[in-house]
Amino acid sequence: MLDPDVARLQLFTSILAVAQRAGDTVVLTVDDIHLAGASTLAWLAFAATKPIRLLIVTAGRTSGPELSGARRIELGPIDVRAVAELVGAEK
Repeated sequence: MLDPDVARLQLFTSILAVAQRAGDTVVLTVDDIHLAGASTLAWLAFAATKPIRLLIVTAGRTSGPELSGARRIELGPIDVRAVAELVGAEK
């Protein structure tokens, strides 16, 4: 039987290999990071420490988890006028 820690490392490494094959620089976006499970957060922490061209962008509530080494940019709410400028007033 395979040790659970070894199995997890193999899985994490395999997922990262897929990202590496995707192109020179990969942008991974994770929305609602505050809902992410422990295994997702563990993989993101694992991937962030590897020397590959991977940009991880997460969005979520301010009460969400902190990722080690991450830079947080807090965005405020967008008013109706700003939304109209982004998507067009007719929408």
